[in-house]
Amino acid sequence: MNESGSSTPQIDLHKRGDAYLATSYSQENRPLSPYVKRMSKHLHDTVFGGRLGKLLDIGCGRGDQMRAFAELGLECSGTDIANSATQLASGFDVRVANLETDPPPFPAESFDFVYSKSVIEHMRHPDRFLDTALHSLKPGGTACILTPSWFHTYRIFYMEYTHVTPFTIESLKTAMTMAGFVDVEVRYFYQLPFLWRMPGLMPLIKVLGSLVGMLGLPYRPLRNVPWPTEMNNVIRFSHDVMLLGTGRRAP
Repeated sequence: MNESGSSTPQIDLHKRGDAYLATSYSQENRPLSPYVKRMSKHLHDTVFGGRLGKLLDIGCGRGDQMRAFAELGLECSGTDIANSATQLASGFDVRVANLETDPPPFPAESFDFVYSKSVIEHMRHPDRFLDTALHSLKPGGTACILTPSWFHTYRIFYMEYTHVTPFTIESLKTAMTMAGFVDVEVRYFYQLPFLWRMPGLMPLIKVLGSLVGMLGLPYRPLRNVPWPTEMNNVIRFSHDVMLLGTGRRAP
């Protein structure tokens, strides 16, 4: 029997988070690449308006995104469920917390910006995640939340077994609005830097993404295929589309 009187073994979610970072975000599975810096610059310019200030990275992992934002002049802090994040993201103020059960790890109204990528879909109670995001923002501050688009990724969403809560444009917008964000907007986000520079290519990418889905065209990491990296990325990210949700804390 454990302390709660149950015979069910207690799960250490912080250790599970450590295992997730060690496996899914190892150098072998997620090597460092110029993409992180390109995306940070793009989001800083288009979502945060190129402004400087304090940014909280929720689910900061090994700190890649914080380093990229810091190079742009932002003062970055992070939080993660994994104990190892404090070592992996050394040099930043990283606080370990389970946002589904723990209170917000930073004082209220501490940050000008909140950023989170590929985290909220791991939450069984995403409302608590959004409460922490709103709590952390200063009045008028901006949140930027990225998560897989269920409409595009429903065939592969649960291949990542720690995914538990899928989102559509409508459901993410509703969740953020219910949490108290204002000026909420949610749109599809393609992880293809050339498309950010040349948006006129969007119709071609949408056609390619449809063909990938209909024909089952394989791509790494789902299949070990011989495509060159750039070709694989175009195939993959024409189909593996994200949602980009933005909202502000009311002034």
